[in-house]
Amino acid sequence: MLGSIRKHSTWLWGIIIAAMAASLVVWTGNRNGGQGERGDGTLGTIFGKAVTQADLREALNEVRLQYFLMRHEWPAASQDLERNAYQRIFISRKAELLGIHVADEDVARVAAANLARMGVPKDPSISMATVFEQQILSKGGLTIEDFDRYLRHDLAERQLISALGLSGQ
Repeated sequence: MLGSIRKHSTWLWGIIIAAMAASLVVWTGNRNGGQGERGDGTLGTIFGKAVTQADLREALNEVRLQYFLMRHEWPAASQDLERNAYQRIFISRKAELLGIHVADEDVARVAAANLARMGVPKDPSISMATVFEQQILSKGGLTIEDFDRYLRHDLAERQLISALGLSGQ
């Protein structure tokens, strides 16, 4: 039998390679490689809750805003921020799952501190939030709602870390 296999090895390898190639085409055709929508229009689930395109877009806006607040420049279009966006969705869903809610007063306090730190001028005739949105957020294609959502999720993440006692060391 081994002699027969050796004798016909050339065309046996051809059959094996063709079968493997066909199976890989079928196998990879059924996968989306973690990219794009599934059949139900979602991108997957986190903690049993569907992740939609809108969820991802909002999380990407938060990641872009976080980048800006840390570096005082908007991220380049070529930067891959999607992984960080999924991490933000994961953390915000975990905080939601654990019942962590952020008070409006805390959001307002942190927002005012951030705006003052960034040098947004205090003008009694116009709100600091409006100035911030017009002068800074609009350059990054974001709105004040994105800033509010970012602050809420950031404060919830801080509370989550505090509640779980994670020191980061």
